This record gives sequence, C-alpha cells and structure tokens, in this order.
Amino acid sequence: MTHSYTRLFRKEYWLLILLFFSSISFSWAQFGYTQVASNDCGATTSGASATATSSSSYNWSTGSSDQTVTGLTNGYYTVTLNGTSTVPVIIGVPVAWTDLIKTTDATDGKLQATGTHSWGNPGGGQSTARFSAGQEGGFTFLVEDLNTASNFMVGLSTPDNSNYPSYLSIQHSLYIGSDNMLYRYSNAASGVNTGVTVAVNDRITMVRSGNDINYYHNDSLVYTDTNVANAGELVVRMSIIQGTSPKIWTSKCAPSLTSVTYVQNQTDDCNTPASEGSITFTPQDGTEPYTYSGGATTATPTGLANGLLSVTVNDAFSSTTVPVVVGTPVFWTNMQNVSQSQGKLFANNVAANDTNAGAISASALSASTDGGITFINESNIIGFMVGLSESNTDPSWTSLGYSVYLLNNEIYIYESGSFIASYLGLSIGDRISILRQGSSINYYRNNSLLHTTSVNANTQLFADATVWGESPVIYSSFCTGTTANLGLNYTQTVFDDCSTTGTSEGEVTLEGVAGANNTPYTYLWNDASTASTRTNMETGLYTVSVTSGITLSDIPVVLGGLVQWGDLSNASQTGGTLTATSTTNWTTPAGGLSVNRLLPSNDGGISFIVSETNSGNYQVGLSRAAGTNTSWESQEYSVWIGYQNRVVVYESGTLVGRFASVSNGDRISIVRIGNNIRYYINSSLLHTTTVAGLSTQTLFADISVIEGTSPAVSASFCTSLGALAVSYTQTTPDNCATSGTGEGEINVTATGGTGTYTYNWTGSNGATTGNPRTGLSRGLETLIVTSGASSITTPVISGALVNWGNLVSVTQSNGTVTSQSPESGYGATDDGALSTNVLPNGTDGGITYVIPSISDMSNYMIGLSPATSTSAGYASLKYSVFIKNSNTIDIYESGGLSATITGAISVNDRISIIKRGTDIEYYHNNTLIHTTTGVTPEDLYADITIIQGTSPAVYASFCDTGLRVGETTVDEGDKDMRKVVATNEITAKTLFAYPNPSTGKVTVRLSDKAVKGNVAIRVIDVLGRTILTQNAEKQSSTLETSFDLRNQKAGIYFVEITSENQTQRIKIIKE
Repeated sequence: MTHSYTRLFRKEYWLLILLFFSSISFSWAQFGYTQVASNDCGATTSGASATATSSSSYNWSTGSSDQTVTGLTNGYYTVTLNGTSTVPVIIGVPVAWTDLIKTTDATDGKLQATGTHSWGNPGGGQSTARFSAGQEGGFTFLVEDLNTASNFMVGLSTPDNSNYPSYLSIQHSLYIGSDNMLYRYSNAASGVNTGVTVAVNDRITMVRSGNDINYYHNDSLVYTDTNVANAGELVVRMSIIQGTSPKIWTSKCAPSLTSVTYVQNQTDDCNTPASEGSITFTPQDGTEPYTYSGGATTATPTGLANGLLSVTVNDAFSSTTVPVVVGTPVFWTNMQNVSQSQGKLFANNVAANDTNAGAISASALSASTDGGITFINESNIIGFMVGLSESNTDPSWTSLGYSVYLLNNEIYIYESGSFIASYLGLSIGDRISILRQGSSINYYRNNSLLHTTSVNANTQLFADATVWGESPVIYSSFCTGTTANLGLNYTQTVFDDCSTTGTSEGEVTLEGVAGANNTPYTYLWNDASTASTRTNMETGLYTVSVTSGITLSDIPVVLGGLVQWGDLSNASQTGGTLTATSTTNWTTPAGGLSVNRLLPSNDGGISFIVSETNSGNYQVGLSRAAGTNTSWESQEYSVWIGYQNRVVVYESGTLVGRFASVSNGDRISIVRIGNNIRYYINSSLLHTTTVAGLSTQTLFADISVIEGTSPAVSASFCTSLGALAVSYTQTTPDNCATSGTGEGEINVTATGGTGTYTYNWTGSNGATTGNPRTGLSRGLETLIVTSGASSITTPVISGALVNWGNLVSVTQSNGTVTSQSPESGYGATDDGALSTNVLPNGTDGGITYVIPSISDMSNYMIGLSPATSTSAGYASLKYSVFIKNSNTIDIYESGGLSATITGAISVNDRISIIKRGTDIEYYHNNTLIHTTTGVTPEDLYADITIIQGTSPAVYASFCDTGLRVGETTVDEGDKDMRKVVATNEITAKTLFAYPNPSTGKVTVRLSDKAVKGNVAIRVIDVLGRTILTQNAEKQSSTLETSFDLRNQKAGIYFVEITSENQTQRIKIIKE
C-alpha cells in the first residue's frame, strides 16, 4: 500500500484543465441519492426519506417509482436510475464511534485522530451499533477531500479485537490510496487495486447482503466476498493516522435492540419432576413495548426446567434472539487449591497469577445435548478462566477446552491453551455464555454471538475452571442438583452465662440450606438429639449432621457465651465486640485477648457473624498463652475478611490462603478438634491445619482491630481466669543490722491472665527473675509480671514495719498506731506520729500499706513528711492519702486537696506513696493514680494522722535509725505539738568531715564541748544499713577519728556519733 504521494502540476496543464471545465456541464451533487431525513432511533415510526439523483426513471427496491421515497426504516435498499444504473442505498444514521484508541468521536459520524500516527501504529474506533448475525446492512460515505482520503481505512469487521486498531484487524475494508485508486483489503498487509479511480463526491459503500460482502464505488459493484460473514456480528471499524474522516453513515441504528440480559430468580432443583426455574429479561435498549417468543412468551417466565432456551425479543424496530441458560450454580469437584461457595471458586494459593488451582463440575452436559455455562461479569472479580472441557486433566488454564478470560473491557477466547480471538466492548453486568449448539461451540456476550468453533456433538462436556483469584457464580444448564449445595446455618438466641456449672441457659436453632426441594430437613446431634431448636444447652462444641436428599455430616456448632475481652490495648469492649478507641493501623492495632480460655484436651472454638463487608478492619483467631501483644502477627490461628471480602487465613503472621468470599450474615468459625485447627464459612470447611501437641495447649480468643467495632465473638469455652492482677506480701523484712546482708523476702501473688506467669525484677537489689524474691535489703523494686499477651508493672517496697516516734495521743505496735483520744472528725487536735525511719534526700523509696477494713478506712491519713513537720494534724502531712469512701481516694498535700481519684476500693487493696527522683507517686494497687512533680529535695519520714481506731500496718523501704538528730522534748501539754527534730544544720558547726567528698579515707572531728565521755560511732548507708561501728572516749574539747571506706561502693553515707543525751549525724560522700 502507498500511503504518501506527490502531486506535480505544470503550468501548461492549467490551460487544458480550464478548457475542459468550460466545455462540459459538471454536477457536484452527491452521487446517486441524498438522504433527506433520518429516523429517530427511539421512535416507533419510520420517518427516513431519500431523493435520487435526477434521472428519467426511478425504480426503488421498495417498489416506489418516485424520485423521493419516504417512510423508510433504516436498512439497505437499491434504486435503479434510467433503467440501467442500480445504486446501493444505505438509509441510516451517522456512526456513533466507540472503543476509541488515539482518536475522538468528532460527532456527526466523523472520527478524528488525536495526533499524527503511522500505519504501523494507527488510531481507531468502531461503531457502537452492531449488525446481528445474518442481518443485512452496511455503511456509506462521500469522498470529501482527495488530499486526506488516504489517511483512513474503513470497513466491516467482526468485533474480534485481534490486532485492533491496526488496519489488519478490519476483515473487509476499502482504502483510497495516494494515487486516488480504490483498494480493497481482507485482513491482509497488501491491498488489491480495484482499478477504480476515485473523485471528490464519489460514494463508497459496503454492504452485507445474504452471505456476501459487497464493495461499491458509486453504482458499480467492484468486488464481492462470498460466504464469509453471515454467521457473526459485524461492526463498522476504522483505522486512521491523522486528520478527520468524512461522515460515515450506517444502516444500523444506535441504540437498537441488540442487548438483552436476564437474571435467574429461582433454580430448578433437579431432584423432583416439577420445574421450578424462573427468569427475568431486561432489554438494555430499544423501544418499548417488548414482546417475547420462542422459549418464553413473557419477560418473567416461570416453571422452567434446566436446559438451554432460545428466546426472541422484539421491539418496534427490530428483534434479537437470546440464548438462555436455565440452570443451577455449578457444584465443583476435583478441587485443587481452591474452595467453593454457591457456584463460585476461590483460589487458596497465595502467589499472584499462579494457575495451579482449579476444579471441574460434578455433573456434565450429556452428549448430543445443547447447553453450556453462563455467568455475569462483575466488578472486582478477577483472576479466573472458565469454559467447557471433555475432561479434567489438570487445573492449568491450558487444559480448558473452550474458555474465556476477561480483562478490563475485553473478552479473550482460548481453546486448549491457544489464543483464538479477543473482543472489545465488555461492560460490568454483561452476561458471558459458552454454549454447545449442535456441532458448534458458540461464545456470547449477552445475545451477541462473538465466535463459533466446530466440535463433535457426540461427547459430554464439563464446566471447567482455572482460578488464581476468584470466579463469579457459574451457572450450568446441566443439572447438578441443589442437594450438592446442602448446608446448615444456626442461630444462638440465648447465650449460656458461664456463671455456674450445671445450669445451662444456651438456646440454638438450626436451619437447613439448599438440599432437595420439598424434602424436609432432618438433624442428628452428636448427643443423639434430633431437634432443630434446643434449649438449656451447656456451652461447648457440638456437631450436627443434616439430611435432605443427601447427608452432610459433622458440621460444628459453637454453642457458647459472648467473649469477655481482657488485656485491652487502645480498645473498649461490650457484648463480645471490641471497639478501637482511636483509629490505628495494622502496624499498631488495638486488640485484646479473651478472659475465656479453652482448656487442654477440650475441643472447642470461636464463631462470629459477618455484619459488615468491605471493611477489613478486624482479625479474629485463637492463640496459645504464648501470645505477647495485640499485633495481628501474634494471632496463631486467625481469619481476616480482606480484599473482595475473601476469608484470608493467617497463622502467626504467615499467609496460609485466601478462601471463599463472605456476605453479611455469613458465619465464620475457628475450632480446635484434637490436634487440628479447622476454619469454616457457614458449614463449609475451608482449611485444616494440624499441629502436633495442640490438644494439650490452652487457647484463647485473640483479636486485633484498627478502626470501628468488630462483630460479636462467641466462644464454646467458659473457663475464666479474669484479668491479670498482681499483689505481694513481705513475708520477712530486712533487719537493717548489717550492710550487705539482706534478709527480706517478698512473695508475689498473680491471678487471671493465662494462668502462667513470668516475673522480672529490677531496682535497689539488682535485676533477677522468679517468685518469691529472697535475700532482699530494704529499697524500691520494680516488678513486671507477664501472662500471655498481658503484663503488669508495679512498684514493690522491700522494707519492714515502720517504727513510729513522736507519738501524740497514740500508741504503736507492729507498724500500726492506735488513737488514744478518739475524735469524730479531722481538726486541730488530731492524734498522730512521725517515723524514726528516714528516707534520705536523693534516695528513691517510700511507704506502703494494705487496707484491712472498709468500715474505718476514712479514720486515718498516711503519707510522707519532712522532719520539720511539727503537728499531728492532717495539715502537716506533706504528701498523703485519704480514703474518703469505698469509691474515692483524695490526695492531700500540706493540708490542701491536690487530686480526687474515683474507683472501687476493696479490702486488701494496697496504697503506696513513693518518692522517685523529684516526683512523688501515688499508687492504688498496681495503678499510678497521681504524680506530684518537682518536689523539694529533703529527707522524708512516714507520717500519720488518726482520729479513732487503729491504722493499717505501714511498711517503709528505708531503715529505722532510732532517735533523730538533736531530738528534744517540747511541752506535751499541747497535744497538737510533737517532738521537734533537729536537722544537720544544727550541728554543722561542731561536727565536721574531711576530705568530703573523699575517695574512701575520711576523718570526722567532733568539737562539741558539751559532749564528754564515751561515745558510739556508726557509719550507715542511705538505706540505714550499718557499715561499721566503733567506740571512743572524748576526753578533750575535740574528738577526731578516721574511717576507711575504700572497699565500699561510691555513694552517700552517714556518720552518727551518739553520746549520753543526743545523736549527731553528718553526711559524707564517697567517690
């Protein structure tokens, strides 16, 4: 083909041309006829008209002899002029172009290239209207400009998309070359010159008539393709490289009645002589009213048996024949790496585009019987090939005998692995059918026949599929029988409250699904019951067999209570659901672990109803006690409803498989039976994982949520340990007598959680694990108790009972004080005491006590105060706790209310007040309830105010040092005053240490003249433990003595010198 040309004109030619035009009469009118009026494609009348070129006589194929004919419908006509010249006439409308590639519809039948292209890679388009199989008609256009005529090629073609938009994809086409010659093409790279020279206003026409394709130039038939195109659909197709085509007229009205879809409302069950199938037809275009004939006479035929029907649908202008598969969803067998649900297949494999998954139908299309399969093209359903095959050799797509593959807006036909053809125009909602009709396999889009392949009719055919994603519901005209889809649903209407053993409140109702029509369902429970509704059921895992035509055995029924979620992270719970309290993501999801637990050697599991599809916001499963966090990867056996609502199984973060998709109302169950974990959708088993020794493990329901609320999860197991709780008791205190020898012992009690616990300690006595903790010196420890996915961090005071001094109208015993002058309320005359134990400045530590009684817990206030606290009144307590009632804790600091904390308070609850760095921390059991920051650096003492009764026993992390520095007695007649304790500053002028700081060798000098005779000298550490002692006699005004602390750890130490009437102390620092 020549696609470029050069026109050469010499000056001497112009004279000849002018002489030629001056000597003849030339008509610039359209050749042969002009269409005066067009039809309204949506009207019920025929209003088109055409006027023939002026002639001595007119003989129209309609029978008219007038120059102008009216009332024409769209189609192909002829008019004979002068009794000799027969002109083909196309009455129609301008082509509406679709499937545009590098082109735009320039309207009015013109197609415009979006740029300059080449014939190796042209633009293209084809008509929206399609000529149905055997329908006569075609297209026509007038040559407008010979300079641009070689920019396009147009013709009639099947919708087969092979090579589109190449001109090679046009089966029957005409092309005007740069030499103005008319060429014809038939899927060939080289055209055939017809020998016709084309001029402006010439008419080019192509028509399908009977079994022939006729090519016309004006009134001349220049070529005929015979017996080539009658069987299939045809479109007007164009390839174009630049510019805009002329207006192309087609005899096929768009829209016209070319598309009719249908849905099957009810299937024939194949099990009874009665026919139960019903269909609803929906013409997609055309003009009402519609009439139906052939296999159906109404738009909603009923009483249909499975099989293949041929139904003709008519509107005012046209008719079309629809092949109708009356059938049932395919029941698949020989499944390899797939699961099924109501005619759909789902690939279980995890590799994208892995085609080793497939299945074949359980029943077959009998030999010499017309029928096949059909399905609807759905959005987001991808990754499958389906067709008809004589046998199932393997799941590979290459084994599919006659199949289709859908991608975007194209239909690809493959036969035994070989590509046959492809077709544009696929839309969501289109029905695809593959049918054997006689000795042909016919491929349909809706009612449009796309392709035909000759076959042997005397063989049986199966539905066959390869899946690497999921398939739509595949229906077959050959009966599988609804018994193959037999299933069981159940509804638990009353849950067992798990509160008592032997009292069973559970209530459940069974409901059979599918099975044989008009055949009642029968049920058999594993405990021999045959009831469909049962009451007073104990929680547990049951199995049921359902019978209707066939028997489906051992369907699990999880009968239980709603899961109580514990170990919550960024979540709240109610009624078995878990709600994320903030929007998170799968990196840090909200989550929880059930308080319920499935004990070893017990079969059981969990179940939930899908209430909202297309969310993917939660993952639910079963995990052992080894779970450590709310991450979805920590769920050992779990289900996520993922993309396309597929059931996705993950085990410890590893993708096991993608299975069937779910709808609202479907039930998901995960159960342990022996050493097997089984995953179910409704009554269909999706997957089984076998784990050695699993039956000996304790299992918990496990959940992760990233947004919103999960479904309510029920469990077949009731046993509950409750939420993790931790408490401790100091069974043996450290006696502080010597440094480096710790006698303290603490026993920890953990409850709830998984029932197994780990203990990790850090703090004053170093890091270790285990319970109980022994060999403790006084100090502040941090304990982390872990159980499964939950853990608690709590401060632990390793100490001994406080030794109370400065007693004001109280007595003391074993860390308690008892009021000697009861009062009805707090005021200026409260009783109280201050400890002889001291928490040195710069040392972390505190006090703790356990509430012995609820009735009198508001009678005392306990806290920490400096030595300058001079009153027994509550206002002198610098950092204190007041338990107002069984639901309220007040924090008072120097008489002022700093915070109020609400929450249940019980007997044996622990209150702790801890100085940590420059903060004072208040704890209720293991919970930090308040923090005061930036406190004054100073020594602190246990302090108490009491108005009546006896206080709890108070423990301190710091040692009893006996009398405090420079203690003197003041007037005890005023019971609001207590003994005043001198501070280091009082003796700073008489007691010295040097060098201070030191590397260990230090000398202490006492120059107090009032001190004479024998003195006891003691060095203690910050915890009050004795490092060394010695005695001396002060015979002069000054006493000097030296100590060697080089073998001691760096830190703060105190030197105490005790004489007959006082104790003085000085702080030294060892570097």
